[in-house]
Amino acid sequence: MNIVDHIRRMKVLELRARVLTDELQAAQEEMAVLTVARTDLEPVVAPDLPASLRGGLHVCGYAARWESTPNGMESVPGEFAAGLDIFLAGAPIVTLSHDTARTLGRVVTAEEDGWGLFVQLIILPPTEPWQETVITALAEGLITGMSYVSTRPRDSPHTTLHEVCVTDTPAHPAARIVSVTEL
Repeated sequence: MNIVDHIRRMKVLELRARVLTDELQAAQEEMAVLTVARTDLEPVVAPDLPASLRGGLHVCGYAARWESTPNGMESVPGEFAAGLDIFLAGAPIVTLSHDTARTLGRVVTAEEDGWGLFVQLIILPPTEPWQETVITALAEGLITGMSYVSTRPRDSPHTTLHEVCVTDTPAHPAARIVSVTEL
């Protein structure tokens, strides 16, 4: 590779870096708006959870957002509303990246708002080393994504929610954690 090719390559890399910087800045601005948009983030504790949650976390965020994604996923207002009461009555779990063997806690509220499907989670105090690692990663902002598992009959506009998870690789890039508070 000659010097001209190196210079071209450097210019391409600089352009990519500028694009990534712009995308990061846009994502940070969006998260700031979401954080300001939700001012009612007081911890909500379900009555059947243990009285002492010291060491656990209260996590709030969007498991789904009302916009299309590059991979064709789309959530729309009203999609979850019909089944949220049933979902919450079933003691829904929170997992790590949809791994049901890695249960972290419970979903305590779920509601549709102007941005998407907003959920509040209680992450229980750790009883195993991997849970301690996850709680630390959540508290330090290293895990920032959310996702959900659902089913939808072909002829229905309604989605039945089954599970919510925290993940570092959400299928919907805008499905994000908005706040994490230690309990």
